[in-house]
Amino acid sequence: MSRKTKVTGKAKRMKKGKNNLRIIINCSLACLFLLMAGSLAAYTSLSNAKRTISTVGSRQLFSSNLLLEYEKEDDIQGDSMSFSKDGDSTFKISVCNYSQDNLEKYASEDITYTIKVSLMDQNGKGVTDQNVLSRYKWDNTPFSDLKNDITDCLSKGRKSQDIYSITVPAEYMKGYKIKIIAEPQKDGYRSLGRIISFSEDVSSSEWKIDYLNDEQEQNAYDLGCINTRLTGSEYAELTLIWDTAHVQIDPWFLEDIKKSTVYIKSSNNSLIFRAGGDSGFNQYDITFYRTTPVHGDDSTLEDWNAIKSYIRLTSKKITESGKNAKK
Repeated sequence: MSRKTKVTGKAKRMKKGKNNLRIIINCSLACLFLLMAGSLAAYTSLSNAKRTISTVGSRQLFSSNLLLEYEKEDDIQGDSMSFSKDGDSTFKISVCNYSQDNLEKYASEDITYTIKVSLMDQNGKGVTDQNVLSRYKWDNTPFSDLKNDITDCLSKGRKSQDIYSITVPAEYMKGYKIKIIAEPQKDGYRSLGRIISFSEDVSSSEWKIDYLNDEQEQNAYDLGCINTRLTGSEYAELTLIWDTAHVQIDPWFLEDIKKSTVYIKSSNNSLIFRAGGDSGFNQYDITFYRTTPVHGDDSTLEDWNAIKSYIRLTSKKITESGKNAKK
């Protein structure tokens, strides 16, 4: 074979090698680009999730004990309250210039806001019956006399809250619900709202502890946690005691209530706090987690009588604080 042929063959092999090298480099760059793009997408997704988590909730310095933030009026959440059928009942709503989970940080500017209140039937239609409207009251003013929205202002430079009293008549309790909106007149704050319906507590206005019906239909020893509901309307000091050998209160609930104005004190197996009346709170949903294995052997299966003995509630009625609608 001639030298020229050898050189030509070598040149072709070199060219082919360069092409292969180019392909390998391009593939490597493409993989690297896809890896970087995937990492960026994951980072962006995580960042967006973090932003979402940090902005949702009641962390803005315009909040309420009962009303919740919303963006569109269709998003306003509902709530239910049960009252004794023995006479009219009252509950309180606060509007504050601080977050409900941080009472020490308050707004540095005045916040003027508008309260909108309306009474509706169960289908969401506005009530026009003057007899019914005159029995519901907002700060002792019959709903029938609430011709205009209510405007108030939370003062800057200090922790400030306005408290409103709503009277629910016993004879018109069922079948109606109240829509309440607190709308700030300053940008940077979300509106607050709630739609509250009512039911009759046939027992009394005293505080009691209940367990979820669907859980009580299950074997008690199969449950990893126990969900309780405290309900009542009278202004009272509640003492909740639990047996730590079997259950422990939800630490998140305990952390949240310690930051609220109703908290009194707590220990490893007890919690004392105020509820009802001026506090504005008429219901608490509390989870207790099991501290022992949930399955027993055939001879020691737990029943609901045992479960209920692990958590006890006592209530001591206290005199209303005497505060009027505002403080």
